[in-house]
Amino acid sequence: MTGEENFWDTANTSASQNEKQTHNESNAKASPDEVAIQPLHRSEVDSNNPAKESENGIFMSREPNEIAHRGFQRFSTFLMIGGLVTLLLLLRIDSAYPWTAWECQDELVESNDGTFRCLAFFDASQVEYEFYDNGTVNYVHDFFGDEYTEQVRWASTDNHSILAFELLDWSMWDEWPHCEWEGDTFAGDTRWYCTTFDQPNVFLESSFYCEQLGSPWVCTDAFGKSENHSDTQSASRSQESKVYDCMKVGLLEDFVNQTSQEFLNSISSMLYPSWCFEPVPDSQQHLVNVSVLPFEGKPVVVHYGESYLGPGFEFNVMQYESNTVRHSYLTSTPYDADGNEVLDFSDRLIGAILTIFVLLAYAGGAVALFTYRVHLRHHGSENTLSLMSSWFNRQPQTRRELHLRSDSYIRRHQTTSTDSEGS
Repeated sequence: MTGEENFWDTANTSASQNEKQTHNESNAKASPDEVAIQPLHRSEVDSNNPAKESENGIFMSREPNEIAHRGFQRFSTFLMIGGLVTLLLLLRIDSAYPWTAWECQDELVESNDGTFRCLAFFDASQVEYEFYDNGTVNYVHDFFGDEYTEQVRWASTDNHSILAFELLDWSMWDEWPHCEWEGDTFAGDTRWYCTTFDQPNVFLESSFYCEQLGSPWVCTDAFGKSENHSDTQSASRSQESKVYDCMKVGLLEDFVNQTSQEFLNSISSMLYPSWCFEPVPDSQQHLVNVSVLPFEGKPVVVHYGESYLGPGFEFNVMQYESNTVRHSYLTSTPYDADGNEVLDFSDRLIGAILTIFVLLAYAGGAVALFTYRVHLRHHGSENTLSLMSSWFNRQPQTRRELHLRSDSYIRRHQTTSTDSEGS
């Protein structure tokens, strides 16, 4: 259609209002076939396209005709953004009100009340232990292909059951991916410059002293500024700055005969021994021939300070066997003898209702945008234009009206605009 043609000359007024689907957007860059309404004097109108007027001088009415819009773009945007929001809501609902029962694929541990807990295997390493006179056990641990040495100290008395790891004192040391002596100048000379894990190719940090521990570097300012620190990458002073990181534990055989809250109550009543969270002594430790495994090789439930024990919570379980260190997870929810999770009926009902509601809301929004239409109608006796819209293929409803003059004319034209970036 050319710019001088009448809009209604080519409109298929006999067709159904939903037979034709095009797209429009109020602020589109290039909006094809937009409808513009502007008054034109009869002298400006081409004689080949006279204004549509009946013989008695009354304007002829026109049925609603769909005009161009961009509903499909809104629909596709809603599918992506709305789908992501819906997924996050469903995950949150399943966490708060689980209604789909999980099946235990690993070991079932029976309790005295006839229910079971699922003990899910995570990782196991073949190890050789070294036993020391202070109760410390050393071993080389293979964690998904990376080998490193762990030092474990344990204690079990009437007042406490403790599992402790010798860790670097991170209040004194920082860890960085790569460091170079005087690799930059922004903080001055006689110091190490290090990259960060966020920007591994740019020096952003500096320290007076650094060592390389395998792939990461550890640095500190505790030893002061000195030219003698220029080649400390192979030193081991960091190994003299370790502390005991202690965690309270309980035997698995005791835990399964308690509720999760009872376990927490018993854990909270335990007292830490005096050596917990203190520096590891510098005195030489001596190997001993007595091979006493931590907690005599029995699995223990480790408490990392958690206070939330809601649905889906899992406890860490460690077991030090004769030549294996095993790491597993124990569920806080019970299972039946067939390995199916036992869920509260009210939680399942609430979870199912909320899930159905969220899915229906998402589907309803998608259908609403997909079926959204914009129509233009001319009322002949009143010489008025009505802008109408419809949802779900229903009868169009008037959004706004425009009263025309007798010499008004409807012209279809094409516009193009650019944004601030020139697109």
